[in-house]
Amino acid sequence: MCLMREAARLMRLDPNQPGPALQLLRESVQLCAELSLGSLTRPCSFSRSGAFFLVDGVPVPGQSLPRHLEGCREGLLIGATLGIEADRLLKARSLLGLTHAAAMQAALSARLEQGVDELCDRLSGERPGYHLTPRFSPGYGDLPLSYQNFIFQQLQMGRLGVSLTPGLMMVPTKSITALAGWRAGAPCQTARSCARCPDLRCPYREEDAHEIS
Repeated sequence: MCLMREAARLMRLDPNQPGPALQLLRESVQLCAELSLGSLTRPCSFSRSGAFFLVDGVPVPGQSLPRHLEGCREGLLIGATLGIEADRLLKARSLLGLTHAAAMQAALSARLEQGVDELCDRLSGERPGYHLTPRFSPGYGDLPLSYQNFIFQQLQMGRLGVSLTPGLMMVPTKSITALAGWRAGAPCQTARSCARCPDLRCPYREEDAHEIS
């Protein structure tokens, strides 16, 4: 993943129209590029019982996750964070103005995505003949955000210094939980494409992303 290109996509900037916002984004990307990722993973199993899809024997609400993991019998629970330093960077830039804050938000989100992508790529290489599906987080599709509780508890995310608020938001804010399945064979070349997402109205769909160097 190109960190600058992903950050520009999230901030919805056109790199062919240079200006103050794009320059602020470049500065933010440089500031957060060296942030290290803390992560936890745990093996899990997938099964069905009648109409129910189960993760480690526990029913999962909705149909989006079962469709995403079709054909997978095993997978991973994933938790990751950029830590409190990411929140400090965001707070410091926010004091400079709204555009500074938006640029750092985009840069940190891109850095988190990049770090977790690299983690999943590394894990995929440790199991010959299989690959990890794209990760799927609570809040995607019809998987409710409340499912974050299950992953959070299973991974004991507190070991990373991450806490969960009553409103199901994680602190530090640049943290994620997700699931991914083990699937036999080589990964699809469009596995991370927005084409796999059912939300056609999402303003961040990658089909419209601009190229940036």
